[in-house]
Amino acid sequence: MGRYKAKSDRSRKRPKGTPTHVGRVRLDPTPAEARVMLLRERACDRVYNACLGKALERLEHLRADPRFEQAKAMARGKARTDAFAALDEEYGFTRFALMSYASSLRTHDNGQKNWVGELVGAQEAQVEGRNAFKAVREWSFGNRGKPRFRAYHKRTVLSAECKDLNGDIKPLMENTRLVGIRWGRGSVVCIAAPQNKAEEAELARIATLIAAGELLYCRVVSSQIGGRWCHEAQFVLDGQAPLRHQVGFESKVSIDLGPSMLHVVHDTNSSHVEIAPSVEDKAKELRRLLRHLDRQHRAGSPECFDEQGRHIEGTCHWKIRSKAAKKTQLQIAEAHRSMAASRDSDHGRLANQIIAISPNIRTEDHGVKSWQAGLWSKSVARRGPGAQLARIERAATRAGGSYIKVDSRLALSQTCVCGARMKKPLSQRRHICEACGLDIDRDLFSSLLMRHVVIKPDGTQHLDLDAARRELLGDPVLASMKREQEGVPAPVPLMRQDLGAGPEETLSGEEKQRVRYRRPPGRRSLVRIRRRHEAKSRVASDRAARSRDGVVAHAANQSSPTAKAA
Repeated sequence: MGRYKAKSDRSRKRPKGTPTHVGRVRLDPTPAEARVMLLRERACDRVYNACLGKALERLEHLRADPRFEQAKAMARGKARTDAFAALDEEYGFTRFALMSYASSLRTHDNGQKNWVGELVGAQEAQVEGRNAFKAVREWSFGNRGKPRFRAYHKRTVLSAECKDLNGDIKPLMENTRLVGIRWGRGSVVCIAAPQNKAEEAELARIATLIAAGELLYCRVVSSQIGGRWCHEAQFVLDGQAPLRHQVGFESKVSIDLGPSMLHVVHDTNSSHVEIAPSVEDKAKELRRLLRHLDRQHRAGSPECFDEQGRHIEGTCHWKIRSKAAKKTQLQIAEAHRSMAASRDSDHGRLANQIIAISPNIRTEDHGVKSWQAGLWSKSVARRGPGAQLARIERAATRAGGSYIKVDSRLALSQTCVCGARMKKPLSQRRHICEACGLDIDRDLFSSLLMRHVVIKPDGTQHLDLDAARRELLGDPVLASMKREQEGVPAPVPLMRQDLGAGPEETLSGEEKQRVRYRRPPGRRSLVRIRRRHEAKSRVASDRAARSRDGVVAHAANQSSPTAKAA
Protein backbone atom coordinates (compact mmCIF):
# COMPACT_ATOMS: atom_id res chain seq x y z
CA MET A 1 0.00 0.00 0.00
CA GLY A 2 2.89 2.44 0.70
CA ARG A 3 1.73 5.99 1.02
CA TYR A 4 -1.95 4.92 0.95
CA LYS A 5 -1.65 2.57 3.94
CA ALA A 6 -3.93 4.71 6.13
CA LYS A 7 -7.21 5.58 4.46
CA SER A 8 -7.80 9.32 4.62
CA ASP A 9 -11.19 10.90 5.22
CA ARG A 10 -11.63 13.24 2.24
CA SER A 11 -15.36 13.84 2.64
CA ARG A 12 -16.74 17.38 2.51
CA LYS A 13 -16.34 19.13 5.85
CA ARG A 14 -17.67 22.50 4.74
CA PRO A 15 -21.20 23.41 3.70
CA LYS A 16 -21.61 23.98 -0.01
CA GLY A 17 -21.39 27.63 -0.97
CA THR A 18 -19.22 28.65 1.98
CA PRO A 19 -17.23 31.78 1.02
CA THR A 20 -13.53 31.55 0.28
CA HIS A 21 -10.81 34.02 -0.58
CA VAL A 22 -7.39 33.85 -2.22
CA GLY A 23 -4.05 34.82 -0.71
CA ARG A 24 -1.18 35.52 -3.10
CA VAL A 25 2.57 35.45 -2.53
CA ARG A 26 5.38 35.83 -5.05
CA LEU A 27 7.70 32.93 -5.79
CA ASP A 28 11.44 33.13 -6.38
CA PRO A 29 12.40 30.07 -8.46
CA THR A 30 15.83 29.44 -9.91
CA PRO A 31 16.10 29.45 -13.74
CA ALA A 32 16.04 25.64 -13.75
CA GLU A 33 12.98 25.55 -11.49
CA ALA A 34 11.24 28.18 -13.63
CA ARG A 35 11.77 26.06 -16.76
CA VAL A 36 10.29 23.01 -15.04
CA MET A 37 7.30 25.03 -13.80
CA LEU A 38 6.58 26.29 -17.31
CA LEU A 39 6.89 22.75 -18.71
CA ARG A 40 4.38 21.45 -16.19
CA GLU A 41 1.92 24.28 -16.84
CA ARG A 42 2.25 23.81 -20.61
CA ALA A 43 1.53 20.13 -20.10
CA CYS A 44 -1.61 21.06 -18.14
CA ASP A 45 -2.71 23.06 -21.18
CA ARG A 46 -2.22 20.00 -23.38
CA VAL A 47 -4.35 17.93 -20.99
CA TYR A 48 -7.06 20.60 -21.06
CA ASN A 49 -7.09 20.65 -24.88
CA ALA A 50 -7.39 16.87 -25.02
CA CYS A 51 -10.26 16.87 -22.50
CA LEU A 52 -11.98 19.74 -24.32
CA GLY A 53 -11.84 17.86 -27.63
CA LYS A 54 -13.18 14.71 -26.00
CA ALA A 55 -16.01 16.63 -24.27
CA LEU A 56 -17.06 18.28 -27.54
CA GLU A 57 -16.98 14.92 -29.32
CA ARG A 58 -19.12 13.24 -26.68
CA LEU A 59 -21.59 16.12 -26.70
CA GLU A 60 -21.90 15.88 -30.48
CA HIS A 61 -22.64 12.14 -30.30
CA LEU A 62 -25.13 12.75 -27.48
CA ARG A 63 -27.05 15.36 -29.46
CA ALA A 64 -27.17 13.06 -32.49
CA ASP A 65 -29.09 10.45 -30.49
CA PRO A 66 -32.88 10.52 -31.21
CA ARG A 67 -33.56 10.25 -27.48
CA PHE A 68 -32.01 13.71 -27.02
CA GLU A 69 -34.75 15.36 -29.11
CA GLN A 70 -37.37 13.32 -27.28
CA ALA A 71 -36.03 14.55 -23.95
CA LYS A 72 -36.08 18.15 -25.19
CA ALA A 73 -39.74 17.81 -26.16
CA MET A 74 -40.72 16.63 -22.66
CA ALA A 75 -42.26 18.97 -20.12
CA ARG A 76 -39.94 20.41 -17.49
CA GLY A 77 -39.76 18.21 -14.45
CA LYS A 78 -38.01 15.27 -12.86
CA ALA A 79 -38.71 12.91 -15.78
CA ARG A 80 -37.02 15.29 -18.23
CA THR A 81 -34.03 15.75 -15.94
CA ASP A 82 -33.64 12.00 -15.47
CA ALA A 83 -33.78 11.46 -19.25
CA PHE A 84 -30.94 13.93 -19.83
CA ALA A 85 -28.95 12.47 -16.93
CA ALA A 86 -29.27 8.97 -18.39
CA LEU A 87 -27.97 10.20 -21.75
CA ASP A 88 -25.07 12.02 -20.10
CA GLU A 89 -24.12 8.89 -18.17
CA GLU A 90 -24.37 6.66 -21.23
CA TYR A 91 -22.16 8.87 -23.42
CA GLY A 92 -19.71 9.77 -20.65
CA PHE A 93 -20.59 13.46 -20.67
CA THR A 94 -20.23 13.92 -16.91
CA ARG A 95 -17.72 15.65 -14.69
CA PHE A 96 -16.35 12.44 -13.22
CA ALA A 97 -16.11 10.78 -16.65
CA LEU A 98 -14.01 13.66 -18.00
CA MET A 99 -11.85 13.66 -14.88
CA SER A 100 -11.27 9.94 -15.34
CA TYR A 101 -10.34 10.50 -18.98
CA ALA A 102 -7.86 13.19 -17.91
CA SER A 103 -6.24 10.74 -15.49
CA SER A 104 -5.95 8.13 -18.26
CA LEU A 105 -3.85 10.56 -20.32
CA ARG A 106 -1.01 10.18 -17.80
CA THR A 107 -0.34 6.50 -18.56
CA HIS A 108 0.31 4.23 -21.52
CA ASP A 109 -1.95 1.32 -22.38
CA ASN A 110 0.31 -0.98 -20.33
CA GLY A 111 -0.17 1.18 -17.22
CA GLN A 112 3.26 2.84 -17.21
CA LYS A 113 3.63 6.60 -16.93
CA ASN A 114 4.16 8.62 -20.10
CA TRP A 115 5.63 12.12 -20.43
CA VAL A 116 2.32 13.64 -19.29
CA GLY A 117 2.38 11.57 -16.11
CA GLU A 118 5.93 12.69 -15.40
CA LEU A 119 4.96 16.39 -15.59
CA VAL A 120 1.29 16.50 -14.52
CA GLY A 121 0.03 15.11 -11.24
CA ALA A 122 -3.18 13.14 -10.85
CA GLN A 123 -5.16 15.96 -9.25
CA GLU A 124 -3.80 18.56 -11.66
CA ALA A 125 -5.02 16.47 -14.61
CA GLN A 126 -8.41 15.93 -12.98
CA VAL A 127 -8.82 19.68 -12.44
CA GLU A 128 -8.14 20.31 -16.13
CA GLY A 129 -10.74 17.69 -17.07
CA ARG A 130 -13.23 19.27 -14.69
CA ASN A 131 -12.61 22.75 -16.16
CA ALA A 132 -13.04 21.45 -19.72
CA PHE A 133 -16.32 19.75 -18.84
CA LYS A 134 -17.62 22.89 -17.11
CA ALA A 135 -16.81 25.05 -20.15
CA VAL A 136 -18.57 22.68 -22.58
CA ARG A 137 -21.50 22.23 -20.20
CA GLU A 138 -22.08 25.97 -19.93
CA TRP A 139 -21.88 26.29 -23.72
CA SER A 140 -24.43 23.47 -24.17
CA PHE A 141 -26.82 25.35 -21.88
CA GLY A 142 -26.33 28.57 -23.85
CA ASN A 143 -24.82 30.44 -20.90
CA ARG A 144 -21.51 31.23 -22.63
CA GLY A 145 -19.75 31.02 -25.98
CA LYS A 146 -18.10 27.96 -27.42
CA PRO A 147 -14.89 27.23 -25.52
CA ARG A 148 -11.61 27.56 -27.40
CA PHE A 149 -8.50 25.45 -27.31
CA ARG A 150 -5.49 26.95 -25.56
CA ALA A 151 -3.00 28.08 -28.19
CA TYR A 152 0.68 27.81 -27.27
CA HIS A 153 1.77 31.14 -28.74
CA LYS A 154 -1.15 33.12 -27.28
CA ARG A 155 -0.91 32.02 -23.68
CA THR A 156 0.34 34.74 -21.34
CA VAL A 157 -1.08 33.21 -18.15
CA LEU A 158 -0.40 29.58 -17.18
CA SER A 159 -1.59 27.76 -14.08
CA ALA A 160 -1.73 24.41 -12.34
CA GLU A 161 -4.15 23.62 -9.52
CA CYS A 162 -5.03 20.79 -7.15
CA LYS A 163 -8.39 19.83 -5.69
CA ASP A 164 -7.28 19.58 -2.05
CA LEU A 165 -4.17 19.19 0.07
CA ASN A 166 -3.71 15.57 -1.03
CA GLY A 167 -2.36 16.71 -4.41
CA ASP A 168 1.20 17.46 -5.47
CA ILE A 169 1.10 21.22 -4.74
CA LYS A 170 1.44 21.87 -1.01
CA PRO A 171 2.80 24.68 1.18
CA LEU A 172 6.14 24.17 2.93
CA MET A 173 6.07 25.37 6.55
CA GLU A 174 8.90 25.83 9.03
CA ASN A 175 7.82 26.65 12.58
CA THR A 176 4.57 28.38 11.49
CA ARG A 177 6.46 30.25 8.75
CA LEU A 178 5.61 29.84 5.08
CA VAL A 179 8.91 29.37 3.27
CA GLY A 180 7.99 27.76 -0.05
CA ILE A 181 5.85 25.53 -2.22
CA ARG A 182 6.39 21.81 -2.57
CA TRP A 183 5.44 20.66 -6.07
CA GLY A 184 5.72 16.91 -6.42
CA ARG A 185 8.50 14.86 -4.87
CA GLY A 186 11.75 16.64 -4.23
CA SER A 187 10.74 19.90 -5.94
CA VAL A 188 10.61 22.96 -3.67
CA VAL A 189 10.16 26.57 -4.86
CA CYS A 190 11.05 29.28 -2.35
CA ILE A 191 8.87 32.25 -1.44
CA ALA A 192 10.22 35.62 -2.58
CA ALA A 193 11.34 38.01 0.14
CA PRO A 194 8.69 40.67 0.93
CA GLN A 195 9.43 44.05 -0.62
CA ASN A 196 7.31 46.16 1.73
CA LYS A 197 5.34 45.96 4.95
CA ALA A 198 2.09 45.11 3.14
CA GLU A 199 3.60 41.99 1.56
CA GLU A 200 5.18 41.03 4.88
CA ALA A 201 1.83 41.34 6.69
CA GLU A 202 0.02 39.36 3.98
CA LEU A 203 2.61 36.58 4.15
CA ALA A 204 2.26 36.40 7.93
CA ARG A 205 -1.55 36.33 7.70
CA ILE A 206 -1.50 33.48 5.14
CA ALA A 207 0.96 31.50 7.25
CA THR A 208 -1.27 31.92 10.31
CA LEU A 209 -4.36 30.68 8.46
CA ILE A 210 -2.45 27.71 7.01
CA ALA A 211 -1.23 26.75 10.47
CA ALA A 212 -4.82 27.00 11.74
CA GLY A 213 -6.05 24.53 9.09
CA GLU A 214 -7.95 27.08 6.97
CA LEU A 215 -6.19 26.17 3.70
CA LEU A 216 -8.34 24.34 1.13
CA TYR A 217 -6.00 23.91 -1.84
CA CYS A 218 -3.15 25.61 -3.72
CA ARG A 219 -2.40 26.69 -7.25
CA VAL A 220 0.63 28.04 -9.06
CA VAL A 221 0.17 30.85 -11.60
CA SER A 222 2.75 32.13 -14.08
CA SER A 223 2.13 35.44 -15.89
CA GLN A 224 4.12 37.02 -18.67
CA ILE A 225 4.88 40.62 -17.70
CA GLY A 226 7.03 42.74 -19.96
CA GLY A 227 8.24 39.69 -21.85
CA ARG A 228 9.34 37.86 -18.68
CA TRP A 229 7.59 35.11 -16.75
CA CYS A 230 6.64 35.95 -13.16
CA HIS A 231 5.43 33.25 -10.80
CA GLU A 232 3.17 33.36 -7.77
CA ALA A 233 1.48 30.91 -5.42
CA GLN A 234 -2.20 31.29 -4.67
CA PHE A 235 -3.73 29.81 -1.52
CA VAL A 236 -7.50 29.31 -1.46
CA LEU A 237 -8.47 29.95 2.16
CA ASP A 238 -11.69 29.48 4.05
CA GLY A 239 -13.84 32.49 4.97
CA GLN A 240 -14.24 36.03 3.71
CA ALA A 241 -11.29 38.21 2.82
CA PRO A 242 -10.34 40.63 5.62
CA LEU A 243 -11.61 44.19 5.54
CA ARG A 244 -8.81 46.70 4.94
CA HIS A 245 -10.93 49.82 4.40
CA GLN A 246 -13.47 51.82 6.35
CA VAL A 247 -17.18 50.95 6.16
CA GLY A 248 -19.66 53.84 6.04
CA PHE A 249 -22.73 54.40 8.21
CA GLU A 250 -25.22 56.00 5.81
CA SER A 251 -28.50 54.24 5.09
CA LYS A 252 -27.98 53.25 1.45
CA VAL A 253 -26.22 54.10 -1.80
CA SER A 254 -28.08 53.91 -5.11
CA ILE A 255 -26.14 53.53 -8.34
CA ASP A 256 -27.34 54.16 -11.88
CA LEU A 257 -24.95 52.35 -14.21
CA GLY A 258 -23.79 53.65 -17.57
CA PRO A 259 -21.33 52.26 -20.11
CA SER A 260 -18.53 54.46 -18.79
CA MET A 261 -19.86 56.16 -15.65
CA LEU A 262 -21.56 55.50 -12.33
CA HIS A 263 -24.19 57.97 -11.11
CA VAL A 264 -24.19 57.70 -7.32
CA VAL A 265 -26.72 59.15 -4.87
CA HIS A 266 -26.59 58.70 -1.10
CA ASP A 267 -27.94 60.47 1.97
CA THR A 268 -25.72 63.54 1.95
CA ASN A 269 -24.42 63.96 -1.59
CA SER A 270 -24.39 62.73 -5.18
CA SER A 271 -21.76 62.46 -7.90
CA HIS A 272 -20.91 61.26 -11.39
CA VAL A 273 -17.96 58.86 -11.19
CA GLU A 274 -15.99 57.65 -14.19
CA ILE A 275 -15.35 53.90 -14.36
CA ALA A 276 -11.70 52.89 -14.75
CA PRO A 277 -10.40 56.31 -15.86
CA SER A 278 -6.81 55.11 -16.27
CA VAL A 279 -7.60 52.76 -19.18
CA GLU A 280 -8.13 55.55 -21.71
CA ASP A 281 -4.46 56.40 -22.06
CA LYS A 282 -3.57 52.72 -22.32
CA ALA A 283 -6.29 52.23 -24.95
CA LYS A 284 -4.64 54.89 -27.09
CA GLU A 285 -1.29 53.15 -26.81
CA LEU A 286 -2.90 49.80 -27.63
CA ARG A 287 -4.57 51.27 -30.71
CA ARG A 288 -1.24 52.65 -31.90
CA LEU A 289 0.40 49.22 -31.51
CA LEU A 290 -2.44 47.46 -33.33
CA ARG A 291 -2.15 49.85 -36.27
CA HIS A 292 1.61 49.27 -36.32
CA LEU A 293 1.08 45.49 -36.37
CA ASP A 294 -1.45 45.89 -39.20
CA ARG A 295 1.12 47.76 -41.29
CA GLN A 296 3.66 45.01 -40.59
CA HIS A 297 1.06 42.42 -41.59
CA ARG A 298 0.37 44.12 -44.90
CA ALA A 299 4.08 44.46 -45.64
CA GLY A 300 5.01 40.94 -44.60
CA SER A 301 2.07 39.04 -46.11
CA PRO A 302 0.33 40.99 -48.90
CA GLU A 303 -1.44 37.83 -50.13
CA CYS A 304 -3.69 38.01 -47.05
CA PHE A 305 -5.48 41.09 -48.45
CA ASP A 306 -7.64 41.66 -51.51
CA GLU A 307 -7.52 44.53 -54.01
CA GLN A 308 -9.53 46.80 -51.68
CA GLY A 309 -7.20 46.22 -48.74
CA ARG A 310 -9.56 43.94 -46.81
CA HIS A 311 -8.32 40.78 -45.13
CA ILE A 312 -9.48 37.68 -46.98
CA GLU A 313 -11.69 35.19 -45.17
CA GLY A 314 -10.30 31.93 -43.90
CA THR A 315 -6.90 31.02 -42.51
CA CYS A 316 -4.30 33.78 -42.36
CA HIS A 317 -1.15 33.08 -44.42
CA TRP A 318 1.11 35.27 -42.27
CA LYS A 319 3.08 32.46 -40.64
CA ILE A 320 6.71 33.58 -40.89
CA ARG A 321 6.91 36.87 -39.01
CA SER A 322 9.82 39.22 -38.61
CA LYS A 323 11.53 40.02 -35.33
CA ALA A 324 9.92 43.46 -35.38
CA ALA A 325 6.44 41.93 -35.77
CA LYS A 326 7.10 39.48 -32.93
CA LYS A 327 8.28 42.37 -30.78
CA THR A 328 5.09 44.30 -31.59
CA GLN A 329 3.02 41.27 -30.60
CA LEU A 330 4.78 41.15 -27.23
CA GLN A 331 4.12 44.86 -26.76
CA ILE A 332 0.42 44.33 -27.56
CA ALA A 333 0.19 41.50 -25.05
CA GLU A 334 1.87 43.67 -22.43
CA ALA A 335 -0.53 46.55 -23.22
CA HIS A 336 -3.52 44.24 -22.73
CA ARG A 337 -2.09 42.99 -19.44
CA SER A 338 -1.32 46.50 -18.22
CA MET A 339 -4.83 47.68 -19.14
CA ALA A 340 -6.42 44.76 -17.28
CA ALA A 341 -4.28 45.45 -14.21
CA SER A 342 -5.14 49.16 -14.23
CA ARG A 343 -8.82 48.39 -14.70
CA ASP A 344 -8.81 45.95 -11.80
CA SER A 345 -7.05 48.48 -9.58
CA ASP A 346 -9.54 51.22 -10.49
CA HIS A 347 -12.47 48.89 -9.87
CA GLY A 348 -11.20 47.99 -6.42
CA ARG A 349 -10.52 51.61 -5.50
CA LEU A 350 -14.01 52.75 -6.55
CA ALA A 351 -15.65 49.83 -4.73
CA ASN A 352 -13.83 50.76 -1.53
CA GLN A 353 -14.88 54.41 -1.90
CA ILE A 354 -18.54 53.42 -2.25
CA ILE A 355 -18.42 50.99 0.67
CA ALA A 356 -16.85 53.78 2.73
CA ILE A 357 -20.19 55.60 2.29
CA SER A 358 -22.50 52.67 2.98
CA PRO A 359 -22.38 48.87 2.54
CA ASN A 360 -26.05 48.80 1.50
CA ILE A 361 -26.10 49.12 -2.29
CA ARG A 362 -28.95 49.43 -4.76
CA THR A 363 -28.56 49.29 -8.50
CA GLU A 364 -30.81 48.78 -11.48
CA ASP A 365 -30.83 45.35 -13.10
CA HIS A 366 -29.29 46.41 -16.41
CA GLY A 367 -28.61 44.18 -19.37
CA VAL A 368 -24.89 44.90 -19.59
CA LYS A 369 -24.44 42.17 -22.20
CA SER A 370 -26.67 44.04 -24.63
CA TRP A 371 -24.28 47.00 -24.47
CA GLN A 372 -21.45 44.83 -25.81
CA ALA A 373 -23.18 44.46 -29.18
CA GLY A 374 -24.40 48.06 -29.40
CA LEU A 375 -22.90 51.49 -29.66
CA TRP A 376 -20.83 51.14 -26.49
CA SER A 377 -18.99 47.91 -27.28
CA LYS A 378 -15.51 49.49 -27.12
CA SER A 379 -16.26 51.42 -23.96
CA VAL A 380 -17.66 48.31 -22.25
CA ALA A 381 -14.63 46.28 -23.32
CA ARG A 382 -12.20 48.87 -21.98
CA ARG A 383 -13.90 49.87 -18.74
CA GLY A 384 -15.84 46.73 -17.71
CA PRO A 385 -18.99 48.19 -16.05
CA GLY A 386 -20.32 44.71 -15.31
CA ALA A 387 -17.09 43.76 -13.57
CA GLN A 388 -17.28 47.00 -11.60
CA LEU A 389 -20.73 46.12 -10.27
CA ALA A 390 -19.56 42.59 -9.44
CA ARG A 391 -16.66 44.09 -7.50
CA ILE A 392 -19.00 46.37 -5.58
CA GLU A 393 -21.31 43.44 -4.81
CA ARG A 394 -18.44 41.38 -3.39
CA ALA A 395 -17.26 44.32 -1.31
CA ALA A 396 -20.76 44.92 0.06
CA THR A 397 -21.17 41.25 0.97
CA ARG A 398 -17.77 41.16 2.66
CA ALA A 399 -18.66 44.30 4.65
CA GLY A 400 -21.88 42.70 5.91
CA GLY A 401 -24.20 44.90 3.84
CA SER A 402 -26.77 44.20 1.15
CA TYR A 403 -26.79 44.35 -2.63
CA ILE A 404 -30.26 44.75 -4.18
CA LYS A 405 -31.08 44.83 -7.88
CA VAL A 406 -34.06 47.02 -8.75
CA ASP A 407 -36.27 45.79 -11.56
CA SER A 408 -35.69 47.75 -14.75
CA ARG A 409 -39.38 47.39 -15.66
CA LEU A 410 -40.17 50.13 -13.15
CA ALA A 411 -38.83 52.58 -15.81
CA LEU A 412 -37.32 54.98 -13.28
CA SER A 413 -35.80 57.21 -15.97
CA GLN A 414 -39.26 57.81 -17.47
CA THR A 415 -41.08 58.54 -14.20
CA CYS A 416 -41.46 61.90 -12.47
CA VAL A 417 -42.19 62.55 -8.80
CA CYS A 418 -45.49 64.15 -9.82
CA GLY A 419 -46.66 60.81 -11.25
CA ALA A 420 -46.28 61.71 -14.93
CA ARG A 421 -44.50 59.28 -17.23
CA MET A 422 -42.79 60.22 -20.46
CA LYS A 423 -40.45 58.40 -22.80
CA LYS A 424 -37.12 60.06 -23.43
CA PRO A 425 -34.50 59.22 -26.05
CA LEU A 426 -31.04 58.24 -24.89
CA SER A 427 -29.65 61.49 -26.26
CA GLN A 428 -31.71 63.50 -23.74
CA ARG A 429 -29.66 63.53 -20.51
CA ARG A 430 -31.95 65.91 -18.58
CA HIS A 431 -35.27 65.04 -16.98
CA ILE A 432 -37.58 67.92 -17.92
CA CYS A 433 -41.17 67.38 -16.90
CA GLU A 434 -43.81 69.33 -18.80
CA ALA A 435 -46.40 68.74 -16.07
CA CYS A 436 -44.53 70.11 -13.05
CA GLY A 437 -41.57 71.94 -14.59
CA LEU A 438 -38.92 69.79 -12.90
CA ASP A 439 -35.51 70.13 -14.54
CA ILE A 440 -32.87 67.75 -13.15
CA ASP A 441 -30.09 65.45 -14.27
CA ARG A 442 -31.63 62.29 -15.67
CA ASP A 443 -29.15 59.77 -14.25
CA LEU A 444 -29.00 61.23 -10.74
CA PHE A 445 -32.78 61.46 -10.68
CA SER A 446 -33.05 57.75 -11.52
CA SER A 447 -30.65 56.99 -8.68
CA LEU A 448 -32.77 59.09 -6.32
CA LEU A 449 -35.94 57.23 -7.26
CA MET A 450 -34.08 53.95 -6.80
CA ARG A 451 -33.61 54.80 -3.12
CA HIS A 452 -37.40 54.78 -2.64
CA VAL A 453 -38.26 51.45 -4.29
CA VAL A 454 -40.13 49.35 -1.75
CA ILE A 455 -39.39 45.61 -1.85
CA LYS A 456 -42.08 43.40 -0.39
CA PRO A 457 -41.42 40.01 1.27
CA ASP A 458 -42.75 38.19 -1.81
CA GLY A 459 -40.14 39.91 -3.99
CA THR A 460 -42.44 42.38 -5.75
CA GLN A 461 -41.25 45.98 -6.06
CA HIS A 462 -43.03 49.31 -6.37
CA LEU A 463 -41.94 52.94 -6.30
CA ASP A 464 -42.94 55.15 -3.35
CA LEU A 465 -43.40 58.51 -5.09
CA ASP A 466 -44.43 60.33 -1.89
CA ALA A 467 -41.15 59.50 -0.17
CA ALA A 468 -39.15 60.46 -3.27
CA ARG A 469 -41.06 63.77 -3.51
CA ARG A 470 -40.37 64.60 0.14
CA GLU A 471 -36.63 64.00 -0.24
CA LEU A 472 -36.35 65.91 -3.51
CA LEU A 473 -38.73 68.83 -2.97
CA GLY A 474 -39.64 68.88 0.69
CA ASP A 475 -43.16 69.53 1.97
CA PRO A 476 -44.29 72.34 -0.46
CA VAL A 477 -46.44 71.34 -3.40
CA LEU A 478 -44.93 71.00 -6.85
CA ALA A 479 -46.73 73.90 -8.53
CA SER A 480 -46.16 77.48 -7.45
CA MET A 481 -48.80 80.17 -7.25
CA LYS A 482 -47.57 81.61 -10.55
CA ARG A 483 -48.12 78.28 -12.30
CA GLU A 484 -51.61 77.99 -10.82
CA GLN A 485 -52.55 81.52 -11.87
CA GLU A 486 -50.94 81.70 -15.30
CA GLY A 487 -50.87 78.02 -16.20
CA VAL A 488 -47.15 78.17 -16.96
CA PRO A 489 -44.72 75.65 -15.44
CA ALA A 490 -42.39 77.36 -12.99
CA PRO A 491 -38.95 76.13 -11.89
CA VAL A 492 -39.27 73.71 -9.00
CA PRO A 493 -37.10 74.51 -5.95
CA LEU A 494 -34.99 71.46 -5.05
CA MET A 495 -34.18 70.39 -1.50
CA ARG A 496 -31.36 68.24 -2.96
CA GLN A 497 -29.44 70.87 -4.89
CA ASP A 498 -26.67 68.38 -5.62
CA LEU A 499 -28.90 66.45 -8.03
CA GLY A 500 -29.19 69.13 -10.68
CA ALA A 501 -25.62 69.12 -12.00
CA GLY A 502 -24.68 67.03 -15.01
CA PRO A 503 -21.38 65.19 -15.54
CA GLU A 504 -19.80 68.17 -17.34
CA GLU A 505 -20.23 70.31 -14.21
CA THR A 506 -19.03 67.81 -11.61
CA LEU A 507 -16.09 66.05 -13.26
CA SER A 508 -12.60 67.47 -13.22
CA GLY A 509 -10.96 68.90 -16.32
CA GLU A 510 -9.05 65.69 -17.05
CA GLU A 511 -12.19 63.58 -16.62
CA LYS A 512 -14.15 65.90 -18.92
CA GLN A 513 -11.55 65.40 -21.59
CA ARG A 514 -11.86 61.64 -21.19
CA VAL A 515 -15.65 61.75 -21.36
CA ARG A 516 -15.51 63.84 -24.54
CA TYR A 517 -13.10 61.40 -26.10
CA ARG A 518 -11.96 62.24 -29.59
CA ARG A 519 -9.48 60.53 -31.82
CA PRO A 520 -6.03 62.12 -31.32
CA PRO A 521 -4.49 63.89 -34.32
CA GLY A 522 -1.90 62.06 -36.36
CA ARG A 523 1.73 63.05 -36.79
CA ARG A 524 1.08 64.95 -40.02
CA SER A 525 -1.75 66.87 -38.41
CA LEU A 526 0.47 67.81 -35.48
CA VAL A 527 3.16 69.07 -37.84
CA ARG A 528 0.62 71.21 -39.73
CA ILE A 529 -0.80 72.61 -36.48
CA ARG A 530 2.67 73.46 -35.17
CA ARG A 531 3.65 75.19 -38.43
CA ARG A 532 0.40 77.17 -38.42
CA HIS A 533 1.07 78.41 -34.87
CA GLU A 534 4.69 79.30 -35.77
CA ALA A 535 3.49 81.26 -38.80
CA LYS A 536 0.99 83.20 -36.69
CA SER A 537 3.62 83.99 -34.07
CA ARG A 538 6.05 85.21 -36.76
CA VAL A 539 3.39 87.47 -38.27
CA ALA A 540 2.56 88.94 -34.85
CA SER A 541 6.24 89.55 -34.04
CA ASP A 542 6.83 91.21 -37.42
CA ARG A 543 3.90 93.55 -36.89
CA ALA A 544 5.12 94.47 -33.40
CA ALA A 545 8.65 95.13 -34.64
CA ARG A 546 7.71 97.56 -37.47
CA SER A 547 8.76 101.19 -36.68
CA ARG A 548 5.81 102.74 -38.44
CA ASP A 549 3.51 100.96 -36.00
CA GLY A 550 5.09 102.38 -32.91
CA VAL A 551 1.80 102.93 -31.14
CA VAL A 552 0.70 99.39 -31.82
CA ALA A 553 4.05 98.01 -30.69
CA HIS A 554 3.78 100.02 -27.48
CA ALA A 555 0.28 98.72 -26.88
CA ALA A 556 1.36 95.15 -27.56
CA ASN A 557 3.91 95.35 -24.76
CA GLN A 558 1.22 96.26 -22.27
CA SER A 559 -1.08 93.63 -20.79
CA SER A 560 -4.75 94.05 -21.41
CA PRO A 561 -7.34 94.20 -18.58
CA THR A 562 -8.78 90.90 -19.77
CA ALA A 563 -5.40 89.22 -19.55
CA LYS A 564 -4.91 90.61 -16.05
CA ALA A 565 -8.29 89.31 -15.00
CA ALA A 566 -7.50 85.89 -16.45
